[in-house]
Amino acid sequence: MRPTVIRQSLDAMLKQAAGMENPLLEAGALTTGHRVAFRHQGRLLEPIAGQFMFDFAPGTKVTSAPAPPKFSEIEPAEASDLFAHAIAMEEDPGNHQQAIAIYLKVLQADSQHAAANINVGTLYYNTQEYG
Repeated sequence: MRPTVIRQSLDAMLKQAAGMENPLLEAGALTTGHRVAFRHQGRLLEPIAGQFMFDFAPGTKVTSAPAPPKFSEIEPAEASDLFAHAIAMEEDPGNHQQAIAIYLKVLQADSQHAAANINVGTLYYNTQEYG
């Protein structure tokens, strides 16, 4: 690894972690191919880009959490119909609140419905309802 990359990483880490005097002693340092990463406060950080990194230990198996049970009276086919209806409602800005309500019904049926989560989040953002 080039000394300039190490120096840039150290300087960036000093900016990223306030109060740290010596990142090499106070945070665990490791290489990630062509850059230096630091383990600080339980997280792995690549300081030049300011990006957190996935921290997979060698030999560990990554699994996902089991999906929560669905408590809904809406059938999956009905949820897809509702989703399509919400998309149609979005085309008219006057119907955005109705589209949000329909997306929320879809999410009651399937909380992991990615497109509904994205669309309702976008509508909330566009109407400046950040909460």
